[in-house]
Amino acid sequence: MSGSIERRPDGSLALFIDGDLQFDSLDEHIYHEGLVLPGLLAAQKRCNGLLDVLIVGGGDGLSAREVLKSDSINKVILVDYDPEIVQMALGDFSKLNQGSMADPRLTINCTDAWEFVEEALNDGEQFDFIIVDLTVAADSDGARFHSIDWYENLNQLLSPKGVMAINGVSPHQTPLSYWSVFNSMLKAQLSVRPYRVAIPSFFSRGYGSDWGFFLAAKTDINQDEIYAIDLESIQPKQFLKDLEQLKELFYLPEELYPLQKQAQPALAGSEILIRYFQQGALSGWTGKVSDSLLMELKDLTVPAPDTGKEVLPEEISIALANAISFQAGVEDSEELADPKQVLGDVLRLMPSLEPSQTPDMLADFLSDPGVFLRSVDLSALISRILKRAGSLPPQLVAELKLLSIKLADWTGDQLSLMQMGRNVVTLLALLMVIGNLLYPDMVYAKGGNHDGARTGDHRGEYKDKDGRRRRGDGAWWNEGTNTWVYDDVIKRDRAPRQGRDRVPELEIRNYGNGNKGNNSASLPQPIQAGDKEQTRVMLTADLDEAVSYQNLLKDELAQYMLQDNSTVSFGMHDISRDEAIRLTQRLIDKNSLKIAMLNGLIENLDEA
Repeated sequence: MSGSIERRPDGSLALFIDGDLQFDSLDEHIYHEGLVLPGLLAAQKRCNGLLDVLIVGGGDGLSAREVLKSDSINKVILVDYDPEIVQMALGDFSKLNQGSMADPRLTINCTDAWEFVEEALNDGEQFDFIIVDLTVAADSDGARFHSIDWYENLNQLLSPKGVMAINGVSPHQTPLSYWSVFNSMLKAQLSVRPYRVAIPSFFSRGYGSDWGFFLAAKTDINQDEIYAIDLESIQPKQFLKDLEQLKELFYLPEELYPLQKQAQPALAGSEILIRYFQQGALSGWTGKVSDSLLMELKDLTVPAPDTGKEVLPEEISIALANAISFQAGVEDSEELADPKQVLGDVLRLMPSLEPSQTPDMLADFLSDPGVFLRSVDLSALISRILKRAGSLPPQLVAELKLLSIKLADWTGDQLSLMQMGRNVVTLLALLMVIGNLLYPDMVYAKGGNHDGARTGDHRGEYKDKDGRRRRGDGAWWNEGTNTWVYDDVIKRDRAPRQGRDRVPELEIRNYGNGNKGNNSASLPQPIQAGDKEQTRVMLTADLDEAVSYQNLLKDELAQYMLQDNSTVSFGMHDISRDEAIRLTQRLIDKNSLKIAMLNGLIENLDEA
C-alpha cells in the first residue's frame, strides 16, 4: 500500500492510501469517536475493571487516541501491517493523534493481523475490547477480514464480557456489502448491532451519505445497555456529546432492513463482498428509520455462506440450468450450465481476461441468455471481433470462425442455438464479455444501424415474468409515466437526441477519426486478419480513447463532488448529486475494465 498526505494552507490535512481517502483532519473525529466510544463505554460497563484492548489496523493512531482517553485501560496492542502509516502516525499525525503512539500503555506490532490473531489464540490471550479499523477491502485478500472465519477467531479472542467495534462500509452506498459483513458476524455466533454516522469528507468523495459500523459481543447488546452508557466519563469529545446523539447512531433506514436476508455471508476465499460493491446504492429512501437495537437477532434469516468456490450465485446457476434444459431439451444440461466449467472454458480461450472480474460479466449473460440473444446481432459482433484476429489467441479465432459459419444457417431462435452444445454456450458467454468491453454500443444494437451509433430502437423488447415490457438494456416500460425506466431510477425516453446522453450501461465511443464533435461511435477502417502492425495501431487508438474518456469521467466526478446542490445535471437529465457520483464512479469502473482488456490484447499481440 502507498500512503500520501494532502496538506492545506489552513493547516488541515488528509491521508490517502492507494488513492482512497482514509481520513480528513476536518472531520476525522466523527469517524473515530463513532467507531470507538460506544464499544469502549459498553466494555467499561460490562467488565468493571481495567481493559485489555486490541486495535487491528488504525496505524494512524487516531482510534488509539480515543481509547487512551479512558482511565480504564490496562494495555493496548495495535497491529498494523503497514510500517509507512505507523511512521506517519509517529511524525506527521502526532499532534492530531495527541501522541497516542508514544503512550506507555500502547504496544505497536507491524505484522499481518490474521497471523497475529492466530498466534494470540495459540497463546491463550483474550481482550476485553477489540477494534477492527481496517481499510475497505479491494480484493479477496482484504475481504477475508470480513469472513466468518475471521470473526470466529475474534470471537474466541474476545473475553466473556468483551465488546468488539468493527469498521464496515456505507449502508446507503453498498447495502448488500454492509449486510454481508453483519451476516458473517452472526454466523460466527456473535450478537451484532449495526449503526452508522454521516462523514462529510467521505460523502464528498462519493463513498456514501453515511458510513457503517458494528458493535458485537458474545452476549446480546440491547437497548437498555446502550442507553445506560456514561458518555461523560470520556472527555473531551467533539462529535458524540450526548445520549440522544448516541441513540440516533442506531437508527437505520427502514428500506435497508429487508436486504439483510438477501446478503450472503462469506467464508475466507470468497469475493462476494467485492461483488456486492457493484450492486448499487439504496434507492427510494423515505426518510423513515427504525432502531437497530430493537432487532430480534434470533428471528433473522441468514443465507448460506458464499464459499468462494462458485463462479455464480446458486440461484443464477439453477436458472441457467433450467433455461437450457427447458429450451434445448439437452440431456447433459448440468454440464452445459456449470458456471465454473463455462468460466474455465472462457479463460482457456481468452487468457488475457481478468479472472476476478470475468465472473461478474458472465453472470449477466448466464442468468438469462435469452435476453442477450434477442438483442444482440451475433453475426455482426463476431465479424467485428474477427477483424482483430491478430490480437486474439488462434484457438479462439478458429472457434469464432466456425461459429460464424454455423450462424449463416441459423434461423434466429434460441432453441436451435442452445442445441449446438456447451461449446456454443461458452463462445456466446465469451462474446458477451469481449463485446461488452470493446463494443458496448453493439451489445444491444440489434435493429439499429451498424455503424455503432445508438438509435431509438427497443433493443430486444420482451415481457418479464411479471408481464412488464422490458428491453435488453434492462429498462422497463412504466405505464403510469409512459417512459422507459431503469432499475437505477434514471428515467429517459429513447428518441434520438443531439448531445451526450449519459447512460451507465452503454458507453459512448469515439475512435478519434475526426468526428470529435458528434456522438456516433464510428469504427476504424477494417484491417486484414493477422496484420500485427495495423492491429496494434487500432488497439492503441482504442486504448488512447478509453484513457481520454477515463480522464473525462474523473473530471466530471470531481465536479460533482465539489457542488453543493442536491440536484445536478447528468447528461440530459437532472438527478441527485449522490446518484450522479455513484453512476459516474460506475462508468469509471466499467471503463477501467475496458482499458485492462485493451492492454491485455496488446500484450497478447506482442507475445504472438
